[in-house]
Amino acid sequence: MTYTRPSNSTSAFDNVYGTNSSRLEGSFTITSYDASRRIISGSYTVKMKGPFSFVDVNSAGDPRRDGDVRLSGTFQEVPLK
Repeated sequence: MTYTRPSNSTSAFDNVYGTNSSRLEGSFTITSYDASRRIISGSYTVKMKGPFSFVDVNSAGDPRRDGDVRLSGTFQEVPLK
């Protein structure tokens, strides 16, 4: 996952942050299953706490708090293979 925040800097890399080690937590719930049509419907949630620790251009601490990521949604009539 990569995050880019606005910057007044002319460098393309000063405000790009990435993470591959953040823990994901969440749920995937199937609320209906149609066996004859082989489709499912339901909902999901995913949380990633503090994946980005912001550092400014000069590597000094940034006063903004770490960002959290939360995703949630529903799905309907997804075909199964």
